[in-house]
Amino acid sequence: MIGAARAITQLFAYEVPLVLSILAPALLADTWSLSELTKYYSANPLHMLINVIGLGVGCWRSWASSNACRSTPRRRRRRSSPAR
Repeated sequence: MIGAARAITQLFAYEVPLVLSILAPALLADTWSLSELTKYYSANPLHMLINVIGLGVGCWRSWASSNACRSTPRRRRRRSSPAR
């Protein structure tokens, strides 16, 4: 049960930023079709500047997901001073 909850949480954590990064271009082009998005932005190239925030979210998502796979560094033990 706990494993399933963790898997669902990870799924949402990775997919929500991806959808948000696609949301602004889709709203501007008024379509979810990738071919229609391409046609719209080839006809209106300056509208790509509006989507800089979506680009930032997408880049941050990629960076965050690549760092999530790394293990956390272990703390070093303090060396005890030699007994005198």
